[in-house]
Amino acid sequence: MKVFKSLSLIILLIYIACCARVSSLGSSSQIGSLPTPENKEPINVSSKNFPPFAFEELRDEENPLSVIGEIYDGSKVHHITRLDPIFEKLSDKIKEINQQLGKKVVINELSQNGYKVIGQSSVFGGSETDTARFLIGGTLLKKRTKIFKPTAGNYIEAYREIKWEVFDKEINKVIYTGVTDGYSRSDFKSSDTEIEVVTSAHQNSFRNFLAQPALVQAIEKSVALLKKQKPEISTTATYSTTNLPLEGSKDLVQNASKSVFAIKIGKGHGSGFLINPQGYAVSNYHVVKHGRTVEAFFPDGRKVGASVVKTVPDKDLALLKLSGGEFPYLPFSNLDNITVGQEVYAIGTPADLVLSQTVTKGIISAIRKGKSLTLIQTDASINPGNSGGPLIDASGKVVGAITLRLSPSEGYVGVGFAISSDDIVNNLQLKRLK
Repeated sequence: MKVFKSLSLIILLIYIACCARVSSLGSSSQIGSLPTPENKEPINVSSKNFPPFAFEELRDEENPLSVIGEIYDGSKVHHITRLDPIFEKLSDKIKEINQQLGKKVVINELSQNGYKVIGQSSVFGGSETDTARFLIGGTLLKKRTKIFKPTAGNYIEAYREIKWEVFDKEINKVIYTGVTDGYSRSDFKSSDTEIEVVTSAHQNSFRNFLAQPALVQAIEKSVALLKKQKPEISTTATYSTTNLPLEGSKDLVQNASKSVFAIKIGKGHGSGFLINPQGYAVSNYHVVKHGRTVEAFFPDGRKVGASVVKTVPDKDLALLKLSGGEFPYLPFSNLDNITVGQEVYAIGTPADLVLSQTVTKGIISAIRKGKSLTLIQTDASINPGNSGGPLIDASGKVVGAITLRLSPSEGYVGVGFAISSDDIVNNLQLKRLK
């Protein structure tokens, strides 16, 4: 109801502004008709047992010069565009409502037509997109709303053309795209009539999308292909407490850097580090949460595919398995061997991929023991992109996985944290090599 009232108020403000500024917006004596596409029945997929879906985003890419609304009083048509000042003032609120409206439509229709849906009752964002395999997003291509004043029939109609996309996080790509339109019309009955009509136009567009047999076939194909291609990967990994003799440079930090890689997902990136020669690695959950497969970038230019095989969201930990074998790796230290004042090095990829394997030096400032997690506080410089990288001691052993820093903008300088090696082992259920 809150969305309804907010958008109804916005439409009212636009209506008043447009009626007061007829000459500047432009007017004519004739009002055109909107397309009236057929409303199709969605295909119910209850028997398919597809993996879960979630709503991602509804974008608006229509030309700002396009006429998006018209108000007709029986003799003149008042045109509305997104360049009108009232839209500029309300743009952020309109974007927020668009997201809520898009989510409401997508979640409701998916759940009513047999899809497993994550996030029916939660606010947009948060963890709901993290556990879903498929994400659905839309791009508004055309939108038209026509308001007929009492002197011209006293009703409202809306038309929406939307490009819908389905993204499969397991293979990290869009598996299906479809452009569908929707139309709705209603007599004015209450202050909520406008939003009800606009919602219905969005809904009819999405229902027409769900009615496409090619959509169901694309999902079936993606699910079947992954089952066929993806071998079973053990979620149990080993780790060592013994340093691995490495050929090449005698510089311990340089050798340790060979076991650290950058992770790129979408527009963001983070870090990770290898813990055994079979290619198992550790990173942060928040780095890999939007993908089941990722790419690992090494300093020598290699790019290796990796699968996310285990996550512990509340501890911000993830276990990865890189393709191939015979990898250099980092051994683990433990809390018994970690002391305040001890020299440590943070290795990772701050700010940009071109800065991969950046090393910063500091000390352990404190050991913060909580109820379920022990954090190693350090003054070693930590920046965005370091997340998931190792914090190692002077012997090259992992004392923790970098997870966060306190923001300098809030007055904190040199305050970073790493999840202790003991917590990594316990929460990811790693087994020690004998």
